[in-house]
Amino acid sequence: MIPSSSPGIEPISPPPIALSSSRQNYSIPRRNPLPNPSTGKQLPKLYREQSKSGRLKDKKQQSTKEENLKKRKAEFFDSRREKKSRSEGIEDGNVGEVEGSEDRVEPRARITDRMLKTLGRQGNPITNSDLPSRTDHVVSCTTGHQRGEQRGQNVTWTYAQVRTDQLQKQAREKKTGIFKGCLFYFNGSTGPKASNIQLRNLISENGGRFTTIQTSACTHVIASNGLSGGKTQKHLDMQGGRGSARQVKVVKIEWILDSVKEGVKLSEAGYGVVENPTQPTLFSTLGLKPKSFLSNP
Repeated sequence: MIPSSSPGIEPISPPPIALSSSRQNYSIPRRNPLPNPSTGKQLPKLYREQSKSGRLKDKKQQSTKEENLKKRKAEFFDSRREKKSRSEGIEDGNVGEVEGSEDRVEPRARITDRMLKTLGRQGNPITNSDLPSRTDHVVSCTTGHQRGEQRGQNVTWTYAQVRTDQLQKQAREKKTGIFKGCLFYFNGSTGPKASNIQLRNLISENGGRFTTIQTSACTHVIASNGLSGGKTQKHLDMQGGRGSARQVKVVKIEWILDSVKEGVKLSEAGYGVVENPTQPTLFSTLGLKPKSFLSNP
């Protein structure tokens, strides 16, 4: 027996199929050059506009690098050709043209070989060097281990010797030669009659020389105020011994002034500063006065 359908019962349709969130499809644009027309906002760039495939990311960069590589290759081969032409020019004897060209780094062995092949030619630094004409020779005034004088010579230059040499070169023109062969040394102040500079000018103008340090070569010591006790005793001990004729004469400043005034080299006997009281002189024995005292009795 089949039951009859009731007019109040309606068929129920099956529920719709639920879609999972993992299967939802989103339409994401690959490029977003323009803003969203509805909102006006710029969409995020989720993908790069340029492809990552290949060695370089940009074709423009690749073309630029290729051009640079071609330029470097061309410069390399041009420089090799230029070096080859320069070496051929040197072998032919065109040394002057090579020196005027642009400086380039070359191996030392090649430079040595080139110089040996061009011996005697103009521009060769071995046989035709102009180094002496471009060199200034300087004599150092230092002493001891800091000496910088010319090597290979037996001459030792000290500050006093260099200074004396400079003063001799700067000396004035000679008027007379009364002091020729005399080497003067000034011991202390020269007094009020003449200054140190005036005496040096008188000595230089009359053929004499002066030094800034007392050495065995000095012939006269100008000491208007006398010598110290040690120097006086040393001077007295040297009298009467070997070489006493070459002994330095200690005189007053008046000896130079009177000699220049008379025009002749006067005797130093009347102008001595150091006198030995234990040894009488010829003047004291004969009762005479030196020539310098004749005008001042």
